[in-house]
Amino acid sequence: MLRATSLCHSDTNLSQPYFSCSSPPLIYIGPPEPEPGFPEPPSGSFSIDGESGYIETLGEFDREAFEGPYVLEIVATDSGAGSLKGTAVVTVYLNDINDEDPVFQPTTYSKTLAEELPAGQSVVTVTATDRDSGSNSMLSYSISSIVALSETEDQSLVASHFMVNSSTGVVQTATSLDYEFVQKYEITVTATDGGIDERLSSATVTVTVSDANEHTPQFSSNDYTLLLPENTLRNSRFSLLEVTDMDSGDNGMLSFSADISAPLQVDSETGEVVLVQSLDYEADTSYMFTVNVTDNGEFPNTNSTRVLVLVEDVNDNSPVFQNTSYSTTIPEANTTSPYDILTVNATDRDSNALGSVRYSLLSGASPLFYIDRGTGQLLVVENVDFESLNPVQGASEVQLQLTVEARDGGGLASTAFITVTVTDENDNSPVFINAPYTASVRENTAPGLEVTAVRASDRDSNENGVVRYSIDNNENFSIDEITGVITTGTVGQSSSSMLYDHESDTKVYSLTVYATDNGTDARVSETLVTVTILDTNDNSPVIESVDGQIVAVPEDAGRGTLVGAVINVRDDDDEENGQVNFTLSNDGGLFEVSPSGEVTLAGELDRETQAEYNITVTVTDRGQPQRTALTYILVSVEDVNDNAPIFSQVRPNPSSNFCSCMNQKSDTQEICTAAISEREGGNALVAQLRVEDRDSVNNGAEQLSFNIVNDQPMFIVEGMEDGGSWLVKVKTATGSEFDYETGPRSYLLVIEARNMRSPFLAATTNFTIILFDINDELPEFSTSPYTFSVPENFPGGGTVGSILATDPEEGMVSYEFADGTPDSTKNTFSLHTNTGVLTLKIPINSSIEFSVVARDGGNPFQISTASVRVTIEDIDELAPTFTRALYSETVFENRDPAEVITVRGTSTDSSAITFSIVAGDTPDFSLDSNTGVLSTTRSLDREAIPLYIFTVRAEDGMGRASYTQVIVTVDDENDVTPTFPLYSYTYCIKESSAISTTLEPYARATDADVGSNGIIEYFLQSSSTHPFRVDQSSGVVSLDGELDRETKPSYTLILEAVDQGPPSKTGTTELRIKVDDVDDERPIFDQTSYSATILENSPEGVSVAVISANDQDTNSLNYYITDGDPLGQFYMDPLSGLITTTAVSLDRETEDEYRLKVSVTDGSRMDEGEVVVVIGDLNDNSPLFTQETYIVTHDESNSNDLVVTKLTANDDDEGSNGRVEYRITGGNRNTIFYMDSSGQVVARAGKLDYETDPMHTLTIEAIDQASPESMQRFSTAVVTVLLRDVNDNRPIFSQSLYNTSLMENVAMGTTVAVVSATDGDLGTNGQISYRLEGSSRLFTINTTSGVVKVSGDVDYEMGQEHELSVEARDNGDPRRSNVVTLHVDVINVEDEAPQFPISFYTTSVDEGAPSSTSVLTVSATDPDGTDSLVYDIIQSSSNVGSSYFRMDPVSGEISTTGTLDRETVPVIDLAIIATDSAGHNDTAIVQITVGDVNDNSPQFNAEYYTASLRENSPVGTTIVPFFDGSSTRVEARDADGPGVNSVVIYDKEGEDQDKFSIDKDTGVVTVAAGAVLDREVDQTLELIITAEDRATSPRISRITMTITLEDENDNIPFFIPRFGYSLTVPEDTAVGTVLTIAEAVDPDLAGDISFTAGTSSPPHKLSCFSINSTTGAITLERSLDREQDPFISLMISAHDSGTPSLAASTMVQITVTDVNDNQPVFSQETYIAMVSEAHTIGASVIAVVAEDPDFGTSGQLEYSVNSRQFSINKDTGELTTTVALDYETQRLYDDITILACDKDPQSNCSTASVRVYVMDFNDNSPSFDFSLYRTDICHTHPVGEVFIQPVAIDKDSGIYSQVTYSLDDESGLTSISPDTGRMFLRRNVTSEEIGLEFTAVITARDGGTRMLSC
Repeated sequence: MLRATSLCHSDTNLSQPYFSCSSPPLIYIGPPEPEPGFPEPPSGSFSIDGESGYIETLGEFDREAFEGPYVLEIVATDSGAGSLKGTAVVTVYLNDINDEDPVFQPTTYSKTLAEELPAGQSVVTVTATDRDSGSNSMLSYSISSIVALSETEDQSLVASHFMVNSSTGVVQTATSLDYEFVQKYEITVTATDGGIDERLSSATVTVTVSDANEHTPQFSSNDYTLLLPENTLRNSRFSLLEVTDMDSGDNGMLSFSADISAPLQVDSETGEVVLVQSLDYEADTSYMFTVNVTDNGEFPNTNSTRVLVLVEDVNDNSPVFQNTSYSTTIPEANTTSPYDILTVNATDRDSNALGSVRYSLLSGASPLFYIDRGTGQLLVVENVDFESLNPVQGASEVQLQLTVEARDGGGLASTAFITVTVTDENDNSPVFINAPYTASVRENTAPGLEVTAVRASDRDSNENGVVRYSIDNNENFSIDEITGVITTGTVGQSSSSMLYDHESDTKVYSLTVYATDNGTDARVSETLVTVTILDTNDNSPVIESVDGQIVAVPEDAGRGTLVGAVINVRDDDDEENGQVNFTLSNDGGLFEVSPSGEVTLAGELDRETQAEYNITVTVTDRGQPQRTALTYILVSVEDVNDNAPIFSQVRPNPSSNFCSCMNQKSDTQEICTAAISEREGGNALVAQLRVEDRDSVNNGAEQLSFNIVNDQPMFIVEGMEDGGSWLVKVKTATGSEFDYETGPRSYLLVIEARNMRSPFLAATTNFTIILFDINDELPEFSTSPYTFSVPENFPGGGTVGSILATDPEEGMVSYEFADGTPDSTKNTFSLHTNTGVLTLKIPINSSIEFSVVARDGGNPFQISTASVRVTIEDIDELAPTFTRALYSETVFENRDPAEVITVRGTSTDSSAITFSIVAGDTPDFSLDSNTGVLSTTRSLDREAIPLYIFTVRAEDGMGRASYTQVIVTVDDENDVTPTFPLYSYTYCIKESSAISTTLEPYARATDADVGSNGIIEYFLQSSSTHPFRVDQSSGVVSLDGELDRETKPSYTLILEAVDQGPPSKTGTTELRIKVDDVDDERPIFDQTSYSATILENSPEGVSVAVISANDQDTNSLNYYITDGDPLGQFYMDPLSGLITTTAVSLDRETEDEYRLKVSVTDGSRMDEGEVVVVIGDLNDNSPLFTQETYIVTHDESNSNDLVVTKLTANDDDEGSNGRVEYRITGGNRNTIFYMDSSGQVVARAGKLDYETDPMHTLTIEAIDQASPESMQRFSTAVVTVLLRDVNDNRPIFSQSLYNTSLMENVAMGTTVAVVSATDGDLGTNGQISYRLEGSSRLFTINTTSGVVKVSGDVDYEMGQEHELSVEARDNGDPRRSNVVTLHVDVINVEDEAPQFPISFYTTSVDEGAPSSTSVLTVSATDPDGTDSLVYDIIQSSSNVGSSYFRMDPVSGEISTTGTLDRETVPVIDLAIIATDSAGHNDTAIVQITVGDVNDNSPQFNAEYYTASLRENSPVGTTIVPFFDGSSTRVEARDADGPGVNSVVIYDKEGEDQDKFSIDKDTGVVTVAAGAVLDREVDQTLELIITAEDRATSPRISRITMTITLEDENDNIPFFIPRFGYSLTVPEDTAVGTVLTIAEAVDPDLAGDISFTAGTSSPPHKLSCFSINSTTGAITLERSLDREQDPFISLMISAHDSGTPSLAASTMVQITVTDVNDNQPVFSQETYIAMVSEAHTIGASVIAVVAEDPDFGTSGQLEYSVNSRQFSINKDTGELTTTVALDYETQRLYDDITILACDKDPQSNCSTASVRVYVMDFNDNSPSFDFSLYRTDICHTHPVGEVFIQPVAIDKDSGIYSQVTYSLDDESGLTSISPDTGRMFLRRNVTSEEIGLEFTAVITARDGGTRMLSC
């Protein structure tokens, strides 16, 4: 309460109350009257006590809202009659407190300043107001921060760049600004009031530094060089220039110009050099110009550089001859030295080497002439002889045509023609050609026939060259005087006259012939012609007599036998015409005739081939043409019986083709084979054989007999004639029956064909008939039914017994349960498919009956069925027990009976035990029932039975029994001899066979023994050396040396098979080897290497070399090039071996040597050789420079000789053709340069001067040193030497003194004068800058342009003249300078100032008006009467005023230059000036009001808003926004002027706008109806608030309010993952191991989460785990065992710390993974298996089983076995055979160890042993020691007495090896013992049988069910 005052009053009751200190009347406060001009005060601010008059305040006051004062009217009313009133006025003033912050308006400022303005430049004036009063409103300004918004190395460096006036708020520069250092500043200016508790606020000033054009553009080089070929395309652009300008904006924008016209231009924007017209080197070789670059600054800077464009010559011009043809005339003459007769001239517009012309005569030119290559002079270099030029007959002159070529250095050429006329002179005598002459003429030549012709030539022309011929008088010959033809006889002689007879007349004539020319002085020559009369073959041979024209010769006559014909012949001619030769024809090549005419036999006659020869004898003389005589001799060949019948073809059956058998005259022929079915009946055709006898009928061919010579009653043969030969049919005998099972299975027939005339020649062939099986036999069980007994405690896996069935057809038998067998039986028993072993899978407790099937391997197959009964024998627990579960022992075969093993048992009551064999009993063994001793009863045969298995029963006195198994293995002894299947083998092998060629089929022996006894080694035995060897192990016989059929055509070897037993046994067979002939001679070159040389570029067909070879065979040879000629440059004639060149050119530089690989072949064999062809060099290559153009740069000054560059030219030729020398041929002005021998271009000392000649273009020629000089070749290169400028020139002013005058009082910036200097250097050396020496306040000079301007007030009274020293300096290093004087005279001026009509103008313009909008035009007058006034704006009330207005200096019009902003400056005052030519002026003020346009958007009071709100807040909750940590309200203001442009309304936008409401007038934001605020869904929300003004075209602004939702505990924690944990833990995990870390998340912010463990499954596993309440780590507390508990479930919970606490639970599923901690366990320690030797490789033996309780790979097992004979399926444990088992080799395999390992990397393994017994199979036939037994017996040998004992051995064992013998003897003379094979006579030998040979066939059969025999 404010007690303002106390009012007292007194009452006279006659007047109104008045205030005093007396007792108070009734007082109240009335409404005050507002003072004029002041706002109305708020009501209800005061109250007054009606009685006491105390005035009290009623609320808070805000001085800034109403500053006051409060004027209170106090009314005092008395209580008297009429209620009189009294009034008083109380004025209340409010004292200020500092409760308002200073407020900037505006809060942001911006200003652009040019760089490099001096310090103290006004930037902006900031203005702040404070609504407080007094010292609380007194503001001071300071800069709180300066930040460089552009990159700078150190921000602290910019802190002192600006300052602010603390009172006025004027911000100024404190230093000169540099755009390149900082482009923009942000200055924070703070306004602080003067209150005790001072308050402050800030504004931001942004200062942008504008670039000043302070940098000159810089070229990267002082000069540039561009090389352009003259054929460069028009409009090609070249980025040559590189320019940089450190300024930016317009100051850094560059434009280019150049002082050059077409054909080149410089792009003004890019600086690219542009070719606008085509170049022509011949017109201009270079262009040099200056390129200027200028920036776009207000005061632009310029720089320049020099560009040299060199035009590179392109060979686009051919040489042009001065004339297209030339002619001259010369007489024939002899010359001693060359002389010139003509000069041709050609020019080429190209330059340097390309334009250099060289002349040459094209190929075909006369060798008389030579043309100088350089000058074109045509020289005569040899004697000119008219006659040698082949003139036209009678011509007196000869024209020679020459073609001359002019070729430039680039290869273009043109030609011209030269005609040289040669005239004749008479200077030659006739000359006989080819004199002297010889001729011959036949003796029978008629008169008038040409003998020969002489020819004389006279090289003169016309009559001087005409020749006449004559001959000495001779009646036998004449000559034609014109032609020189000599003919027989004389003119007119009869043609029938016989002039010459060789046999009687002169044989040789000598003739003298003369030749005379027709010249004035006749010239005569003579020659000798010798004519020989030749013999003519005019006499034929005459056969005077023939001895024996009809003769007979036996066909067995030997070579050289005289047939009996002797021919006597005569011929009267001479020499060869009289000599005769004899030839025979129609003689078959078997006869020959001697030079004397005797005919003899030259070959072997064969009547069967040809029985008669009618020989023609031709007698021929040796003349031409030959004359002959004929006679005939008839030779008849007499037959001899020299051919045995020949079996030529065999057709195995009527439908097949014939196959050949080997023909042998004296030996049994090759075996042929046919096959028949066992079902074949009698009289069936088996095969047909073709037989021929080539002798005549008189020698036995008319009758042949056929029979089977060995005893084979099952077959017959029948023969019949068939077209000159015999067809023999082999048939089955009538009634024949065959059975494959009982045998025999093959039949060997020895068939004989015999002719019936002495010596009764015969031939035989071996014919084998093979019987093939038909599957018609059922398998046979060894017994049926089968009954097996097993004790009741018989374990699973034990062997019950064996099922055995055999196939009579020797096929494999497999076993299986019969169809319909219950699955329970199959699950109880296992029947081995191959062995028939029946095994118990699981124990049984009752008897079981079932059926089994034996299936053979036939197609279709046959089956048999047998029943099986397995009974159970009760086992009493008190039954006896054996000391072993299994008994086994080994015994040797062939030993006397002996004890083998003793089985022992014990009884529980010590009673006696009786032993018996209940299974496997055999006569070979006996068991003592009391002692248990098992003994052999006879010697054993391993080959018969290798293994015995017994089931032994032990029974006590109470009848209680138990069982065990006893296995007896029979060990081998070497009692079997190795045996070959055949007694002999026949082979053919080519003599060309390679070493190691094997003889096939292989001869291999077998041995029924096993082990080392059955291991066979092979050896070859022979009575002579041989080229064969045998592999000792395999018996394979192969070639070990070279064969030569001509040396040895066949071999007979003995192959031995020796076993390794003690003692060893040996078997043999015979190998008969025939060597076949081949072509084994190869051609051989005469030399292994040939060499030849040929010049490169040789034409096609030039001979290179002739290659020859010899072949001892008669084959023709062919020659080939096989390698070394990839391009086909050589051809080799395949017949002659001549190598010639082809059309493909040879180039020595590409290839200087060829190594041709050549071969010669006779069609099958070949030889190889090499021909080395060396290519000789021709000068066909010009020297070639490594570059065609060289460009080098050097400084212009050289005090010594300077090596400019070095050139290298290479010539691919060799020798002097490739040696290169150099010379300068062009461009060497003033001989500045020379060349040394190494190719260096050298500049002479002091000769290089850039200013005289900046560029030199030299033509360099490289020429080879070929001889003669005319053959030399050359090439050229161009060297361009560019000189670099050296700063050796100082600037030179254009004038030695400059004079000028200047009016006083001229304006600053007025140009005084322009000084100019030039510098002979270029680039930076020639760049000139100017400066004024000393200091001058009145004048300045532009450093670049030399413009001198006024910089101060020029006052005549202060000085009438000025002397200025101007220095020009170049930019070289070192810099050079010059100084000139500028004299300035000042002219005095006196005048009146102009006047404006008014001093203050007002006008207006809208903001945003376009540039150049006219605002106002003013005009001033000049009392001097001149109208030449200049108007300008000199000052503005606002910094932007002068920037946005310009004043036309002539018209005085003021217009805008930019866009105005009312909000920045609403009113602008411009100070304008009008100045006359004398510089007098007047000023005025123009006030411009800027009209408002809606160009400002509302601006929010913050950059952004933030707010916080509790989630789930109710509708209508007000949201309080914050900015920069302080609360505020949503507010936006519009800077536009009063009215709708600045009225703001609010709205909202954004994805979250539906959750909130906003008051459109106040901007208050609240929670909207229906809004769901969930912090867990949206932690923050964004609301976009818009502020829009109400203008016609409204503007809008937006701001973002980010609202953060505060948390409430409304969420239950949840685990991650949500659906529990699944862990995999190895069972060997160590106790204390952290298994996992449980993670739970609470979307609320309720603090920490704690974890607990609840239950587990199994329940007892809860103690195995613990959980950390804080971290959630689950730890293993006790060991795990997967085999016990593989899966464990654990329930855990997570609790938050909210109130109330919320919790969640999840399940942890733990899978305990296996660790390999268990070993595999086999079902048995030892397995016993039996397998028949008949089984094939891969047969199943037994399946072993092991188990491993571990899991996965740790429990997965793999099996392996340590045996080469067996393999095991690694997955199933099935043991199979890997080799064919042979009972005779090895019967027991007891060293087999099975390894079972799990598949873990650290695997565990176990082992079990397997004993495999091999069971015998009847797989061996009995084998005799010999295939043929021979013996002699006395005719008195007693009947029944043994005379021989053949022995057959069977390698099988048991009954299979028991042999019985049978005999087939048609004579009935002998008999045989079936058991021993002993043969004896069954009857006496009769007298007729003495001396005869008897044959009997012995058959040995074994005792198998499928008996084998031999």
